[in-house]
Amino acid sequence: MTFYDELSTRYKAKQKEWEKYKEHVREAKENETKAREELSALQVLMTSEKGKGKSKEQNVAVPLPIAPSQEANKAEVVRSLIQEHAVNGLAPAQIRKLLEARKFEMPTNYLYAILLRAKKVGRVIEKGGRYYPADEKEKTAS
Repeated sequence: MTFYDELSTRYKAKQKEWEKYKEHVREAKENETKAREELSALQVLMTSEKGKGKSKEQNVAVPLPIAPSQEANKAEVVRSLIQEHAVNGLAPAQIRKLLEARKFEMPTNYLYAILLRAKKVGRVIEKGGRYYPADEKEKTAS
């Protein structure tokens, strides 16, 4: 066996190992998405059960975990926060506080850039200075 053949064999083995790990990551992301959706649904139910006599500040439920990873897509994190608080919507200052509480650093101007882009492409809507997730009907219309 030549050195090239040896390298080729090692390369193919490492490539299979890498594919296996990629599959594990994909499955983990799917599980995370499912768990986040379930938490979001439970949060909406909890908010509706609190009663109408509560102030809007009290209706901001327990924050869902965000992994403060350098690899995390900041726009996705912001959109997921808006999705979590779909009932009452979020003002940029509230988004900022939630990000800080979860140890997720983001410059203020970058937050506004994310909100502007999301609004332009129809992923979020703004009403009265608060941001809400866009309905599926609104996404397809834009």
